Amino acid sequence: MSRVIVSILSAASKEMWNFMELTARNRQEYAMKHQYQLFLRRYIDIFHFPEERITNMIDALKQTDYLLSMGVDTLFTNFNIRIDSLIIQNPTADIILSNDVNGLNNDIMILRNSRVTNLFLRSIVGTLDEYDQDQEAMATLIPMMPGLKVAEIPQKQMNAMPYWLYHYKNDNGGTWQKGDFIFHAPGISFENRMKVMKDVLKQVVKGVPNKLIEKDTTRVDKPYKEDMAMVTIKDEGGQISVEPVKKEGK
Repeated sequence: MSRVIVSILSAASKEMWNFMELTARNRQEYAMKHQYQLFLRRYIDIFHFPEERITNMIDALKQTDYLLSMGVDTLFTNFNIRIDSLIIQNPTADIILSNDVNGLNNDIMILRNSRVTNLFLRSIVGTLDEYDQDQEAMATLIPMMPGLKVAEIPQKQMNAMPYWLYHYKNDNGGTWQKGDFIFHAPGISFENRMKVMKDVLKQVVKGVPNKLIEKDTTRVDKPYKEDMAMVTIKDEGGQISVEPVKKEGK
């Protein structure tokens, strides 16, 4: 039996370091509660952000089976929800992400340590000169990557936003409310962003997590570094583990 290692990655430039100071304790507390690895890193500067964000993902994936990459202007707001739950709901996905009202949003996403995921990330780095930002490159390259399995989940599940601060007529169900998993506040002034994040921090839900699975198990693709065989994934006392599926006659 082998454990599935789940990790969290967040980074900030010097210009955004105030947000790292605000959010680091929130990430650490959540990671410690669920026994996740936590990577907190600094970008060289804001101008190198697109390339560094992707290279940080590539580097962190070397040390984990699944990686939740999240921007520095995000918060875990319900400690009872585990990253594992989204993995189990999307067992064959290489990438789990959501769309906001403007389309793909890659500031919060889960990456599986697979060959195709790593190839995809490296292809983004190689084409960043052709795009204004890594998010645009990712949206363009996803349909062009053979074998890449992407699960697009509702924004509310891991990327809820304070749409009451924006001017969209329709939030597509993505407005953050107390009890949602992750809060994200992009595209507003640093002052207003800091203000709303401090307010949301006061509403974080904490407590004992519910068991993901009691009796049933779900089959998923095992992370590639241990071969791409099928495995059984299940919950054991608050953690997920995998066991190779025994072939008939063996």
